[in-house]
Amino acid sequence: MLTAGTYTVEVTADDCELLSKEITVSADIATHTQAFELAYKSADYTELDKAEKAAKALNKDDYEDFSEVEKALAAIDRTKNITEQADVDAMVKAINDAVANLVKKAPASSQPDSSTADSKTDKLKGGFKRFKHKPINRRCGRSIRSCTSERCGCGHG
Repeated sequence: MLTAGTYTVEVTADDCELLSKEITVSADIATHTQAFELAYKSADYTELDKAEKAAKALNKDDYEDFSEVEKALAAIDRTKNITEQADVDAMVKAINDAVANLVKKAPASSQPDSSTADSKTDKLKGGFKRFKHKPINRRCGRSIRSCTSERCGCGHG
């Protein structure tokens, strides 16, 4: 039995923070009852921190639709305790899945589109046209315009 006085009491329990509290014990045994309120440990946010950092490092302008990543990042809740670790793990999965499903935008094409240029030619400086595909002589393998060989027998020489 404790004698009257003030004592420091430490209480531990699985998944809970250590509780250290001073209690006062009187000479009256009937008043020796003490109530302790334990707090759960915080959830482990290590993997969430990594996923969040990786997602925030991405340039949203590089992707067709970044809204799912933004939605997953907005859903982060850092108030979870150890009994709610599955919720934290689900947040990590949501971010990682959203990042994995991103589709990069197609790079800007250096070729002219069909509305501004003829499909067989493209314009050069000064208004000159360049043929993209030259007709090839099947017998000699040269372009029809450049075949000048009489031996070819293609009839262009």
